Amino acid sequence: MKVFVVPHFHYDLEWVRTREEFAELALSNMEKVLEIMRKDKEFKYLFDQLFLLELFKERKPELWNEFLERIREGRIELVGGIYLMPDNLIPGLETQIREILYAKPIMEGLSGKKIKIGWMIDCFGHHSQIPQIFKKAGFEFYTFKRGYRGEKTMNFIWEGLDGSRIFVHYMLFGYDPLWLPQDDVELGAKILLEMIEKAKPYALNDCIMLLTGSDFTPPNPILSKIVKMARELSGYDIRVATPGEYFEEVKNCEVPIVRDEMVFGRYHPVLPRCRSSRIDIKIRFRKLEFLLQSVEALNTFVSLKNGKSEEEKLEKAWKLLLMNAFHDTICGCGIDEIYEEAEERFREAEEIALEVLNSSLSFFSGSNKKFLLFNPLPWKRREIVELADEKIVDAELPPLGYIITEGEKEEKVKREELEIENEFFRVKLTERGTLDIFMDGELVIKDGNDIEIVSDGGDLYYSRVPERSYKTRISEAISKPEYLRDMNEIRFEVVDAKAEKSKFREVLSYTIKAEWRGETILKLSFEVQLARGIPRIDFKAKVYFNYPHTDLMVLFPTDIEGKAYAEIPGGVCEVDLDVDDSDWVEEYDNFAAQNWMAYEDGSRGVALINLGIPEHRIEDGIIKLTLLRSVDLVSWGNAGPKLYTPKALMIGEHEFRYALIPYKGSWKENDIPKLAYSHNAPVFILHGVGELPEMDWALELDDNLVMTAFKKSKEGIVLRFFETLGNETKSTMKINFNYAEVCRADLLERRLEEWNFEAKPFEIVTLKFGVQKATNDEVN
Repeated sequence: MKVFVVPHFHYDLEWVRTREEFAELALSNMEKVLEIMRKDKEFKYLFDQLFLLELFKERKPELWNEFLERIREGRIELVGGIYLMPDNLIPGLETQIREILYAKPIMEGLSGKKIKIGWMIDCFGHHSQIPQIFKKAGFEFYTFKRGYRGEKTMNFIWEGLDGSRIFVHYMLFGYDPLWLPQDDVELGAKILLEMIEKAKPYALNDCIMLLTGSDFTPPNPILSKIVKMARELSGYDIRVATPGEYFEEVKNCEVPIVRDEMVFGRYHPVLPRCRSSRIDIKIRFRKLEFLLQSVEALNTFVSLKNGKSEEEKLEKAWKLLLMNAFHDTICGCGIDEIYEEAEERFREAEEIALEVLNSSLSFFSGSNKKFLLFNPLPWKRREIVELADEKIVDAELPPLGYIITEGEKEEKVKREELEIENEFFRVKLTERGTLDIFMDGELVIKDGNDIEIVSDGGDLYYSRVPERSYKTRISEAISKPEYLRDMNEIRFEVVDAKAEKSKFREVLSYTIKAEWRGETILKLSFEVQLARGIPRIDFKAKVYFNYPHTDLMVLFPTDIEGKAYAEIPGGVCEVDLDVDDSDWVEEYDNFAAQNWMAYEDGSRGVALINLGIPEHRIEDGIIKLTLLRSVDLVSWGNAGPKLYTPKALMIGEHEFRYALIPYKGSWKENDIPKLAYSHNAPVFILHGVGELPEMDWALELDDNLVMTAFKKSKEGIVLRFFETLGNETKSTMKINFNYAEVCRADLLERRLEEWNFEAKPFEIVTLKFGVQKATNDEVN
């Protein structure tokens, strides 16, 4: 029996302490690692996040060369290859790729060898495009703790959505199975041997890897002595090791193949209510993510016209966003203080993005008072765009390009009925404060956009139903007969309802107020829009919330009995709606969706688009989207310390955007991904243009190819997209700029072979274009 005892500590950027407080702990631990290594030549260690290495180099320059020596002699192993450990379910695909792109090459330069081990040990779930992402970034192995629901094992091959496979070490006993004393060798050896016996049934090739250490646990100066005693007592080959040593021993072994999302709480919790805790940070993140991708595409378009490229500024903004993608930060499960720092990072990243946006648009500026509208998406797109001077335009936008337009004043007319319509849908406000939605004259959603209010006495990780709980739907509360009302009940009413129409769109607006003992505790102001030519019902909700310890969910009831699909980073997966969690450590509570989800029965369906609102449920045919939840504890004790977080009560004003699309057939036949990205991606506007063509564009992709990056590199242009329908694709991509060559690249953007214009189902494709300079005619 070979036992690889791997010492480590898990670094959190921030969580129950601030970034600076955690930095002090981490730097102290790193100093202690070097101190132990000076005395103990058998001691080894690992580090997994570039941000921490850069921090050590900055704060401890006198120790950096010694640290590098330990890396290069193999006693410190670099794994992970990431900037910081993100959440895997909430940030988008491009964010997850940038985590690796900005870190792995640098870490490989430090170590002088390839980093092969993905080390995502504390993420709250793992989507099924992870095998493809990590394989295409040069990893061979992947290590994690949360989300697996199969039979007990510690090793398997994970086959992802596209068929990519990666060797997984699953931390069945967690990333901290060995809590070893630092002052008692005999006790430490006893604990180690007990853990070995526990893990023996899951040994592979007679090998076991066991981690010792946890969140910021100081390195153990007597570890080598503990291991030596345990080896002498047992006769096992027990050694202090790195993960790479273990994987070398087991990499060729036959292990089961698993095809699944890793989002389930069978053995370890995935902390599902984090998906709606502190919802504002998730919304802020998604908006900024779209802004950065879109500004990057615009700036690249400008650079193709010989304008200034701003890669360095944009990389700085991306790295600020990556800090907020850190798993404890974006999941909303930290103390209040860290979100003040997160907001500063958002503000700085947004300032950079807007600076690049304005400088890029200024390339086109001039004295002509017309408007330039730029579409950062690689598809043709129709949008109703509000301009300056109270003007509006029904814009047919080219793919990844612009049009010049004048716009016109919008003449609005008030409708007598509280309903709106376009050529696709009719939406009617009911006396219950809900919406009836019709398609082709048929009622397809009854009592849509209802709000469910539920008591929540839980924490940032989990809900708890208090003894005196409250649950109602606004539709029920409004329609309740007066004689059945208790004098202490919350009173709901619909106010300020009106419907307006113009030749561009029709808009229904209304407000629902909730009062208790004369005080407004909840106010929801909705604006529902149907635009001409767009098969999508758009919702804007402004919420004043003063109802602590409750959750707000928006409901869309259907009579569908079918399958659900959700966008994940870089793909689409079917949602398991029949999970047996009876013997799990945690209930299966909800599922996350990136930009959209769909529920259908083969002949009809409903898609729900969200902008940074990830938590979804389907219960008895009702699609539920959690707008916010209000709690004031990090944890009751089962997932973290019991710390008070009053700002997580979410008292105050919030804004939400989402959209609904009833349809016939399947989501694949109804352009749901395109409609979702058109809803979420901005249109950039410049007032006052120079002498320009009325329209120009750079690139058009097939409808099933979703672009995540169009950016400059030192060698030309990088284009990244993923196939979203699960189809083999021979691309008909249209390119409207001069290029010398186009070839495939890996996710580190290193050149591979020439591209044959094919994409496999759910494949993530990175291309590199060798670009020629634009001619004067093309610039002008």
